Amino acid sequence: MALIPGHYLIAAAVSGIAAHLCAFIHGDWHLHIPQVIFTHCAGYALLLLRLRYQELSIIDSIQASTVLSACYLLFLFTSIIVYRVFFHRLRNFPGPRLAAATKLWSIWETRDSRNHLLMQRLFEQYGPIVRTAPNELTVFHPEGVELVKGGKNGTDQYNEKGVWYDLIHPKTSVVFNRNPSENAVRRRPWDRAVSPASLRSYAANIVAPAAEVLEFVSNAQGEPVNINELMTGLIFDFMSVIVFGEVSSKTDAEEQISTLRRLKGALILLAPCGDSVWPALFAFNFLQFLKPVKSWLGLVESCRARMLKRMNKKTSTVDVSGFFLKDFYDSAGETSLEKRENALLGNTISALVAGSDTARAAMIGIFYFLCKNPGNADEIYEELKDVDEKDSTVLAGKPILNGFIKEALRVAPPSMTGLARIIGPQGLWIDNTFIPPGAQVTAPYYNSHRLPSAFQDPTEFIAERWTSRPDLIKDKRAYAPWGAGQHICPGKALANVELRYVTALFVKTFKIKFAPGHDPEKFWTDMLDQVTMQPGEVWCVFEPRN
Repeated sequence: MALIPGHYLIAAAVSGIAAHLCAFIHGDWHLHIPQVIFTHCAGYALLLLRLRYQELSIIDSIQASTVLSACYLLFLFTSIIVYRVFFHRLRNFPGPRLAAATKLWSIWETRDSRNHLLMQRLFEQYGPIVRTAPNELTVFHPEGVELVKGGKNGTDQYNEKGVWYDLIHPKTSVVFNRNPSENAVRRRPWDRAVSPASLRSYAANIVAPAAEVLEFVSNAQGEPVNINELMTGLIFDFMSVIVFGEVSSKTDAEEQISTLRRLKGALILLAPCGDSVWPALFAFNFLQFLKPVKSWLGLVESCRARMLKRMNKKTSTVDVSGFFLKDFYDSAGETSLEKRENALLGNTISALVAGSDTARAAMIGIFYFLCKNPGNADEIYEELKDVDEKDSTVLAGKPILNGFIKEALRVAPPSMTGLARIIGPQGLWIDNTFIPPGAQVTAPYYNSHRLPSAFQDPTEFIAERWTSRPDLIKDKRAYAPWGAGQHICPGKALANVELRYVTALFVKTFKIKFAPGHDPEKFWTDMLDQVTMQPGEVWCVFEPRN
C-alpha cells in the first residue's frame, strides 16, 4: 500500500470532528438517513478519484481511501462519544456509562423484548431519574407521567412528542403527529369518530362478533381455551366492523390472520428500538429483505388496501373510516393531495394497528385477573346480573366493573414503556431536579404504576383501591394507562366501551377459571414489551353460570 501523507490523515481526522461539531450535533438526522449515507458514499468516491488522479494504482487508491475514511469515522465517533460522556447537558444524571455513550446499549440490553424489566432494574439501582441514552432520561416519579406525557409540563409550554413518532413519516395522524400546532387539525376526525353518538353506534355493531365468540366458548364445553388467540381474533373483528364497517367473512378471516402475522413480525423489529427510531428507519430504507421489515411494509400496504376498498364502498353503517374520509375530502382546499393521503393512511394505521393491539393486550390481562381473582368476578356478576350489557352508558357508571378494569390496566398496562417527549425551551422540574430543554424524557407506565410512592402494595392486584379502598392510592398522577392531557390516546373512550362490554358479557355468562395444569405465572414470565404488552399465554375453562 502506498504511504499516505500525514496531512491527509490530519485532514480526515479534523473532518470527522468538524462533521460532528458543525452538523450532527445540531437537530435530528433520523429522517435524512439515505441522504447522509449517500453523501458519505459520494465523498468516498470523490476521494478515490482524487487519489487515482495522483497516479496511484487502483488498488492503492482504494486502500488509501478506505484508511482515510476509517480515520474520518474514527474521529467522528470519538468526538460524539467524548461529547456525550463529558460535555452533554445530561452528563450529571446517573445511569449506565455505556448508555451515556450510545443508544445501542439499550437496544442490545432489550434484544429479548423485556424493556419493562430493564427499566425496573435501573430504577432500583439509580433512583427516580436515570439517563438511559445519550439524550434520554427515564423518570420514575408520580408526577412524571402527568408532566411528561400530558403535554403541558407545569409551565405554559408543551412538550413535543419524541422522535419515535416519526416511525410512519411522511404519513401522520393525531397519534404520530409531532407538530403541536397541527394537533387540532389531526384530532378533528378522531373527535367526531369517538363522539358519544358514534360510540353508541359502535357498541351496537360489536354485539354480533362478540356473540360468535361467546358461542365458540360455549361449544368448547369446558375444554381449555387460549385467551390470547380468542381475544386477538375478537378485537380485530371489532376493529374491522368499527373502522371499516365490515362484517367478518371467510375472506376477511384469512386477511385478518395475514395482518396479525405481519404485525407480530413487525413488533420484533420495533421492540428493541425503544424511543430511538433510526434503526427502524434505516431498516425500512436499506434492509427490506429482512422478514420483520417485510412484515412492517406489508402491514402498511394492507392498511392502504383496506382503506382504498372502503373508499369505493358506500355504507350506511357508522364507522371510523367514514370520519377519516370526510376529513380527507373536506380538507381538499386546505392542503395538498399528498398530505391528505398521508394523513388518511396514517389515521388508518393508527386505528387498525395501534388501536386494536392495545385493546387486545388489555383484554387478555383482564381475563387473567378474572381467573386470578374469582371473588372480584363474582362481585362484578352481582353488580351486572340485572343490567343490559349492551348499554354502554349504563356500564360506564358501574363502579365495581370499572374499578376492576382500572386495576387491570394499572398492573398490566397495554403500553408498557417508551413514548417519550422532548422537553420544551423552559425545561422541566421533577422531584426538585431540573431537566434541561431539548432532553428526550419518558415515564414508563409499567414502572410508574408500580411506584411505592404512588400505590400501597403496588405489585398487588387490589381492585378495591378504585372503590372502597381509596387509601391504597397515594398519588393518582402516576396512573395513566391511556396517556394524559393533550396527548391522551384518542381511542381511549372506544377502548373502554370494548373492555366493559366484553368483560360484562363473559362474567354474566360464565365462571372463568385457569385451565387445569396451566401455569398462571406464564402470563408474566413470557411477557414481552414490544411497543404494546405481549403477555404470556392464558388458558381458561368456562363454566356456564346457569
